[in-house]
Amino acid sequence: MTDPAFVAAAYGVVLGGIAIYAVSVGRRTAAGRRRASTIQRARQADAAGGMDTAGAAGQAAPAAAAALPEAPGPR
Repeated sequence: MTDPAFVAAAYGVVLGGIAIYAVSVGRRTAAGRRRASTIQRARQADAAGGMDTAGAAGQAAPAAAAALPEAPGPR
């Protein structure tokens, strides 16, 4: 446990794992913010436009559905 190479490798593994986790959380946060802003813009456009498009069942079809990108699958 006192071998410097072993200790350095252990620190590298732990710090590398933390860095990978931080990058993953940052990417998910950025994607969530982009999606939230897209939804907000679509809601504002619907409110300004009056939601005059009708869906198959006669209900108003929000423009947000067309503006949203596909959700990423599980990784």
